[in-house]
Amino acid sequence: MQSYLQQITDGQRVLTLDDSWLQGRATFGGLVAALGFQAMRVLVSADKPARAVQIAFVGPVAPGEVELKPLILREGKSVVQAQCHVMQGDAVMAVVLASFGAARDSSLQVAAEPMPAMPSLAEAQELPYIAGVVPTFVQHFQMSWAVGGFPFSANPSREMGGWVKFRQAPAQLDEAHVLAMVDAWPPSVLPMLKTPAAASSLTWAVEFVQPLAPIAGDQPCAYLAQSEQASEGYANAAAKLWSADGRLLALSRQSITVFA
Repeated sequence: MQSYLQQITDGQRVLTLDDSWLQGRATFGGLVAALGFQAMRVLVSADKPARAVQIAFVGPVAPGEVELKPLILREGKSVVQAQCHVMQGDAVMAVVLASFGAARDSSLQVAAEPMPAMPSLAEAQELPYIAGVVPTFVQHFQMSWAVGGFPFSANPSREMGGWVKFRQAPAQLDEAHVLAMVDAWPPSVLPMLKTPAAASSLTWAVEFVQPLAPIAGDQPCAYLAQSEQASEGYANAAAKLWSADGRLLALSRQSITVFA
């Protein structure tokens, strides 16, 4: 992933995605979102950190060539609104919107709720990478379950989560890495199912908690998702990601299609 991000930082807008990032027949959505985000990030000054990202997954991104088309929609004194179309051929495969905003003096200060207690990384159960059994992209992450069950384990819990880190760690985690770490987890409704079934994100929104303090790239982050409802083949879930020392990094919300 880091090589793709660096290519974007160096000014490239056409990338060739390899098949190690597959999630079924499509490229892992967290990578697609991160690349679209990075294409916008390099156009916006560093004094305006990312505040929120919304992603619509229009179609499956196949391995191979993709083109990123970022556009600044509006640039004000404090806030920048941007979008990026992720293209294959002439088709838009994903639309990524991002809001960047400079810090302001404010009398309003509300601390985030503390990270809930969960078993440590050493106590959690790591998801092994087994080719042909788990999605191909999982080989890039170490994911360890601490809350709820594995997918398709008939676990009734609404909650699912644990610890996640990159196997090939970047020097430091930034917002693009956070996007990928959040989306690495399967939809939180899948552990409720008894047998394997396909599911995918329809829309996805992430809000970053700034300032994002420096975090070494080899550090695990804690993740916890809650399934809010499921009906008519769709589900809704909310999630949070924390640093290992308990700082809230991001809030996530997904609309999910479930083929079961």
